[in-house]
Amino acid sequence: MGRAGAVTMAGCSYSFAGSVGSDSSGYGQLAAAANVGRLVAETVDLDFSRTSFFDANLAAPLGVVVHHLLRAGPAAISGLSGAVRAILDKNGFTAKVLGAPRRIDTHGTTIRYERFGLAEYPAFVQYFRHTVSSHGGLATVPLPNMREIEAAILEIFLNAAIHSDSEPGIFVCGQFFPHKNRLDFTIADSGIGFAGSLAKRYNQMFPDEEAVRLVIVQGYTSKIAITGGTGLRQVHEYLVATGGRLQIVSGESMWQLSRRPGWTPARLGSRFPGTIVNIEFNTLTPPRPPAPVGSFREMF
Repeated sequence: MGRAGAVTMAGCSYSFAGSVGSDSSGYGQLAAAANVGRLVAETVDLDFSRTSFFDANLAAPLGVVVHHLLRAGPAAISGLSGAVRAILDKNGFTAKVLGAPRRIDTHGTTIRYERFGLAEYPAFVQYFRHTVSSHGGLATVPLPNMREIEAAILEIFLNAAIHSDSEPGIFVCGQFFPHKNRLDFTIADSGIGFAGSLAKRYNQMFPDEEAVRLVIVQGYTSKIAITGGTGLRQVHEYLVATGGRLQIVSGESMWQLSRRPGWTPARLGSRFPGTIVNIEFNTLTPPRPPAPVGSFREMF
């Protein structure tokens, strides 16, 4: 199997290496894998033989990558074994994408992988309420806060469905990491990204990093209908108050929010073909979260 991004006699392959987590390195690997397909029109192989760990919630953007590659020609996944194979079997990714049998999750840590059509908002509502809102990992979240979070995430999904132009739909997945006291829920699409949304509305192109910053600020300070702005603001306020994290990937840019140091940008090195929103809950949330710290505008 070829090294990362290498062209081989059989076509192209991309090898995911080491531990692939919900960080700039992990998102960078997913973005790089999505761009291998531009080299040749032969089968693109996503090789996991060198992967020691893979955050299960990243199955959502991995689904985007697979569908992006399939637009240009055949794609394959190889080298799945051990813990990586087990978790992707348990969350239903291999069942949905490879037709493999789904493995029973006896520990109850997975939040299943799904792909929803752009018109399947009611189905997503049911999915979210049955798999995320009621998940034991979020038992510490007070009910009023959970209702607000649910409304915000449903808005993020709805705005993505309306504005992203993601032809294959919206991809979602999550994972509870009990030993790390965190639960991640990831929404990804294969659409035009934040820069594309701004270009459609204002007939002006912005760099990816600037586009994300503008959408976040505008979504906080006005009623402008930009994808997910209000929902992102509400999620941001809760996560900042409770020690969680919010990550947004669009194109080649990633922004991450945590209580300290606030919003921090990163470049991925390759363009992700769409948008990723990863919501990371601190599952040690106190019963009464402190008041939100600052605003989007104040934290840039």
